[in-house]
Amino acid sequence: MGEMGRGAGDIPIVEVLDGVHGWLLGAKGLVRVDLTTGEVADGLFPDNAPHPEVDLDLVNTGTSTVDPAGPPVVADTPVGRLVLAVFPVKIPDRGTVPGGIGVEVVAADSATGQKAQSTLIPLPGSEVPGSRPWFEYVNVVGVHGATAVVDVRTNEYEFTAAVDLASGQVLWTAPGKAGQLVVGDTVIVTVSDWGAGTRDTRGLSVADGRQRWVSTSAGSAFPVGRDMVLLDGSSTSVVINATSGRPVPSVPLHGDRRGWSCFGDQRSVTVCQRGGGRSVEVLLGLDDSGAELWRIVNQTGGTRVPPAVSTVWHGAIYGYTRDGVPTVLDARTGADRTPVAAVAPFLVNEYFGIAAVDASVGQVSAPSRAVAVPATS
Repeated sequence: MGEMGRGAGDIPIVEVLDGVHGWLLGAKGLVRVDLTTGEVADGLFPDNAPHPEVDLDLVNTGTSTVDPAGPPVVADTPVGRLVLAVFPVKIPDRGTVPGGIGVEVVAADSATGQKAQSTLIPLPGSEVPGSRPWFEYVNVVGVHGATAVVDVRTNEYEFTAAVDLASGQVLWTAPGKAGQLVVGDTVIVTVSDWGAGTRDTRGLSVADGRQRWVSTSAGSAFPVGRDMVLLDGSSTSVVINATSGRPVPSVPLHGDRRGWSCFGDQRSVTVCQRGGGRSVEVLLGLDDSGAELWRIVNQTGGTRVPPAVSTVWHGAIYGYTRDGVPTVLDARTGADRTPVAAVAPFLVNEYFGIAAVDASVGQVSAPSRAVAVPATS
């Protein structure tokens, strides 16, 4: 297929891969693109009108987060393989009952591309006269079984909710908690007390939203191995068990400086890097237990320099050297697999890689143009 871009006449840049198709969420709805032909299907929309003041075509500029909605999520569930997206919506008045704002979780059937269901989650307080909350960010943070967990952030509060994809019903809501990710049957959330200037991290049960543990460590959360979470805090990082919340000191990230991010290869390896762009300090591979497999350190006199990771998938690490040259490493051993590659995709599956055109190192999150290339590894 041809080049993808953000112009009106372009094939749109997809945000997630699903077999030979790509999906994206934007002003034209939840859209499926056939990556073999370039055909762009009509977008799917929620049952309620999308909120008129939210522009879903805004993107992350690399310097500030202005994208109001996270990318679609593809999940194999007990009710089928689904593509999920969250829309900010306007709930109309019904007679004397005031409306408000909410979000709708729209599920599409992966095989047909058709809308399977839509679940409305009204947001608390938005129907109160004089209240005018506006959306900052909405996202599907993860799926466990037939339960999808949604994160909503407005100018007034943070809000996490769970939806049963089998019945289309809201299972539970957790106002005041910002959802980060789902690890196993635990939802990782952050709670901020702006008045006291404190933040902590908590684990909630996916089934009913009940709190399992509280950790005073807080920061960006990344899954590590089978059942662990890296919390990259304001000064240090810590790895905790997702079910118990207890620190796991055996993982080499524990107690280290902040600045870590991690990428799972969807098999058995987690790749973590500290730093980014041309300033990656350390790159290391971990197995499912969190044990270190290999490490590349950027140091004076060293024989290797860690690349900046664009994505990791099924045993391969894709990224850029300091000179901006695409490269591929073996995720299991850390060895160079393709020292000089054609592209460094930011999305990849068994069929395609989606790569930024003329991207600079570390700036591939919101390319103005991209290309789909056949997968080679």
